[in-house]
Amino acid sequence: MLQAGFGDGPISWRDLAPLDQFHVGGVAATTALASRLAIRPGALMLDVGCGLGGPSHHLASVYG
Repeated sequence: MLQAGFGDGPISWRDLAPLDQFHVGGVAATTALASRLAIRPGALMLDVGCGLGGPSHHLASVYG
C-alpha cells in the first residue's frame, strides 16, 4: 500500500472513500441515508452490488 500513497499503517474507510464510494452522492449520501435508518450497533446489513464495499466499510466503522 506504500506505492499507493497510503503509508504503512492501517487503512480506514476514509482513506478508501475516494476509490470505493462510486454511487451518486458519495460519502455524503451514505451518511444521510444511514442517519435515516436508525442503525443500531451489531445490526446486520446487506450491500448488494457493493463493488469494493465502501458504504459497508463506512457503516461498520461508524455504527459498529
